[in-house]
Amino acid sequence: MGMLGRRTRRWNAGAAVVVLAVVAGCAADRDVIATRSEVTRNDVPGAGQPIPADPITAVTVLQNGLTVYVRNNDQPGGQAEMRLVVNAGSAKQADDQSGVAHFLEHMLFNGTETYPGNKLIDTLRGFGMEFGADVNAYTGYDETVYELTVPTDVDSNLDDGIGVLAQWLSAATLDPDEVESERGVVLSEWRDSDQSFGGREYAAAEQMYLATGSYADRTPIGTEEAINAMRVEPLRRFYDDWYRPDNAAVVIVGDIDVDDVLQLVRDNFDALEARSQAPADTELAVGPFESPQATVLLDPDAQTGYAEIALPAVAGDSTATFGQLRAAIVSNAAFDMIATRLTDDVSRGDVAFVDAGVSDNSFVRPLRAPYVYVSAPPDELGASIDALAVEMERAARDGFDQIEFDRLLRSRLATVEADFRQSSSRGDAELADDAVETFLTGAPNPSATTTRDLLNSAYSSLTVEQVSASFAQQWSNGNPYLFVSAPDTTADPPSQESLLGLLADLADRAIAPREVEEQVVGELMTAPEPVVEESTKQLPDGPFLDPVQLTFPNGAVVILNQTDIVKDSVTLAATSPGGISVVPDDKVWDAYAATTVLTAGGLGDLDAVQVQQILADSTATVAPYIGQIDEGFTGSSSNTDIEQIFQIVHLLMTNPRADQIALDSWTSSVRPYVDDPTTDPDLAGTIALGKARYGDEVRFTQVPSPADFAAIDLADMTQVFGERFSNSADWVFAISGDFDMKQATDLSRRYIGALERTGPVEEWVDRQPDAPDEPVTVQVQSGTGDKGSLTLLYTAASTDVDLDRIMADLLGIVITNRLTDQVREELGASYSPSAYAIASAAPDAIVETYVSVGGDPSGLVELSTVVRDLLADIGRSDITDGEFANAMADLSRQYSLYGNEDLAAALLTAPFSIVDYRAYIDAPDTLAAVTLTDLQNFASRAITRSPIEVRVTPG
Repeated sequence: MGMLGRRTRRWNAGAAVVVLAVVAGCAADRDVIATRSEVTRNDVPGAGQPIPADPITAVTVLQNGLTVYVRNNDQPGGQAEMRLVVNAGSAKQADDQSGVAHFLEHMLFNGTETYPGNKLIDTLRGFGMEFGADVNAYTGYDETVYELTVPTDVDSNLDDGIGVLAQWLSAATLDPDEVESERGVVLSEWRDSDQSFGGREYAAAEQMYLATGSYADRTPIGTEEAINAMRVEPLRRFYDDWYRPDNAAVVIVGDIDVDDVLQLVRDNFDALEARSQAPADTELAVGPFESPQATVLLDPDAQTGYAEIALPAVAGDSTATFGQLRAAIVSNAAFDMIATRLTDDVSRGDVAFVDAGVSDNSFVRPLRAPYVYVSAPPDELGASIDALAVEMERAARDGFDQIEFDRLLRSRLATVEADFRQSSSRGDAELADDAVETFLTGAPNPSATTTRDLLNSAYSSLTVEQVSASFAQQWSNGNPYLFVSAPDTTADPPSQESLLGLLADLADRAIAPREVEEQVVGELMTAPEPVVEESTKQLPDGPFLDPVQLTFPNGAVVILNQTDIVKDSVTLAATSPGGISVVPDDKVWDAYAATTVLTAGGLGDLDAVQVQQILADSTATVAPYIGQIDEGFTGSSSNTDIEQIFQIVHLLMTNPRADQIALDSWTSSVRPYVDDPTTDPDLAGTIALGKARYGDEVRFTQVPSPADFAAIDLADMTQVFGERFSNSADWVFAISGDFDMKQATDLSRRYIGALERTGPVEEWVDRQPDAPDEPVTVQVQSGTGDKGSLTLLYTAASTDVDLDRIMADLLGIVITNRLTDQVREELGASYSPSAYAIASAAPDAIVETYVSVGGDPSGLVELSTVVRDLLADIGRSDITDGEFANAMADLSRQYSLYGNEDLAAALLTAPFSIVDYRAYIDAPDTLAAVTLTDLQNFASRAITRSPIEVRVTPG
């Protein structure tokens, strides 16, 4: 449960985004939906034609006004996603209802007529549903949405799930005692969301955009005072006013029969009526944005400088017609090209900032505020703000060139095609969230074919001149909003007056045109001649597993596993023994930095900008890592771009690019954490936990010491990286996904078989210190917000790692559920307590159990006692039949869901231990044989040894 924020760069919005807007505007996190420009709104044939909805989704409106969306889908299969959508959030609160919409969301989990108290959670756990992951909700300014994931293997589950939605809409009990018990939970969530630098930064930016209009002083979480004063009457009034069938929707997507589900919805909802007359509903508004604005947040917990420039405007109609869609694409393209210019400048070392990007400040439904941002060291913030402002002014004056426009189009068209090929694999949750957005905003929800055709048509009719003219019009007619945050220790920070002066003076500044980029085309590299494998081996099969193992003369092994879990999607995993354990002490931080620096600087003879130009229309991504006992790669792509995965891996292993600019940029971004690692409470707690568990072993430290940081050297970094990645002798690569076996075999022969064997097979070294024999408690002071946390770590020996991995998964569920019931629901002491346990075979065969609880810092000692007592009970085999049954149901459902990432990771074990590989395949059967006694015995072994506890309170 939580609040919804629509700001999308630093804060996870959690809300659905219309598929057309995502594909039209952005790849990855670049979800900009900008103000529509009249320059291109109606200048193409068919601009006014409405975009048709996908007929696969059945849409029905009941006589009481409830809107129902039902759709059959088989991804992942065996379950259904359910949503209850209420078209009212905190903006609909009356003046005496601060925080009511969000508090009410909590209360619906604390009692309805059919499910009094916490019976609802107990019932849903019996289905194998996890509170938080499968049972959740969020409250925004404009809406409140409740979410269920229901297994469909038992017919009654669908009826029960739909019944829960009906109870939420119509039968809340709102018991005063439950209000009192939930108060502490909501306060804990308030601490998590507001009492941190991220929360204060979010609030400051939000205030800048929503200070006027209907949304002012209507933040979903409310104030601490309002939460403390919450009573039943305002909750009941808001519930009766807005939780009405004619103001709500039900969405059900999954492995279902549509007609049967529609009938179940009618059976549960037809008789529901509004409990009060609908209140007078005024249209919610933002703005007007009539003058430039600037906000500066100087915060004691900030560690770097940040600035963004946005062009806020009142959102028009949703992209319901082709012309509106095309206009949104035009605006998105401009902001994205400006951000690309700035990231190119970072790669070339031409600017003071170290990062740049694009996003949108859509805090609320009527607001669209696309922005470009930069991050910089505090002492370079002023120059970075100036560079950002100048680039936006330059784009408005001079427009964009054909080369950068073509680069953008290649990227967009590739995304359109990849999304279309993968559309049949879209998950239930994604489709359900599309329907939610359609109900709330009226945005179209077209079929995959319609989406592809519309977007291709829009892009093919677009010109660089239109995009340039549109942005020039936006810039000249709009009023920029400039937001800045920085540490409060920043020397000579910008003021609101200086920032407004900068914006005012831009029009009169002499700004040279940007140099046109040289266009780079072609491939990353020429394919080597193929080297045929020495042997081919069929590995044991299993669910979604039918792998073939290729062993090459150079020692490298490639395992190819064809599966259509996700259409046109390929996942890479690779590993080699050694990792940081075989790196000399004085080169450890060179190794850790290398995986970031040597990928940021480019590939082979190509610099980073040239690589990005070549890969503009590619979905291929590859990331190297160096772990404690191994190094490796993770990657993904569409089937079309699978060769580029192989190319990137080959270049990183044979010709990593050492780039001083990339090192300087990384150094600038990391330096604040080295200078003061205690500023961030989460990082400070992690450092303390690592120190208590591993002592001074450098390989287990979280942040380099100033001396280690100063010693990081590009030459040493390149040497260490080469030692870890260049020797093919002990590498295993696994490819799982929807690919052509003949093509993948040929690529393996060329890019993996042709690698050079430069040494013998390596072994990792056990550098992991033993856990302390005695209990350790560490008190850390960090941060300035009213927020505390405690973390406990239990370490025990593992006697059977394959079985213990399953037992650890079960134990984590049991502990989390009990924490939720006792610490959250009964005591109201923490918003999201959690636990997980892991069993590892190497470097030591151990089980580690982590418990994390946040809460009021003044009550942390008492909270620690409660949590320790709870864990001690579990360690004394106090696990009930019901807890065991719920954990088994939850984990059985998890084990039935397969992803290419999991399959590839499992395949990596096959060449080393077919036993471990079989253990993965057989895990569901092994789980089915586990008894309550087995879990009780495991718990008594896993969480009775001396724990480490770290308490973090404000400094």
